[in-house]
Amino acid sequence: MASRFAGTVAALLFAATVQAQDSGPYIGASVGQSRAKLDTAPLDALVVGDSPVTVTEDHHTGGKVFLGYRINQYFAVEGGYADLGQFKASANFFITVGFFPGPPSTSAIPEHFTIKANGVFLSGLGGVPFLERGLVYAKLGVHDMKVELTSDIGCTNCPEGQPKSNTNVGPVYGAGVQYTRASHVGIRAEWERFGKAGGDSTGKHDFDLFTVGLFFHF
Repeated sequence: MASRFAGTVAALLFAATVQAQDSGPYIGASVGQSRAKLDTAPLDALVVGDSPVTVTEDHHTGGKVFLGYRINQYFAVEGGYADLGQFKASANFFITVGFFPGPPSTSAIPEHFTIKANGVFLSGLGGVPFLERGLVYAKLGVHDMKVELTSDIGCTNCPEGQPKSNTNVGPVYGAGVQYTRASHVGIRAEWERFGKAGGDSTGKHDFDLFTVGLFFHF
């Protein structure tokens, strides 16, 4: 009888320990590369002349910090701050100069745009465990991103050094894989899409963030 009671107590303690390991808060940080699918239509409207806007840099270093709570081994919720980096586009506007008696000449002056994006997000995670401490997961949530647009010259209502900006709420979703060591320190690799960030004056852009990071379970 005593041995059966001791076995029951040991089983309950083991179950409580496993449950404690599968739930609780965590904090982490990730870094990697951000890629942008820029909406150039609003930028075309800012150019003086008919030259189309061309994307010249659609990737940049990006990263995030996050704080989450693991409900159990299948589900978690987390929020944080993401810096998606800065991206560049360019166009030419043309001026015509004439000096009598010679014919007028046309010169192209380059115009450069810089787009920056950063903000906060909140996501829910759901996944399938593997190898006891691993998790393959998908995530879905919302972001509140600020997008800033700066142009050097030739930008209508966009003086040099003075950015246009829009802040809006949009969807964020993604997928990843993570593994937690016995020391409660884990590593994860993931992809996230921050969709429709920006507004009418900056353009609404999609950003893909590919990162690798570390997190710590309390």
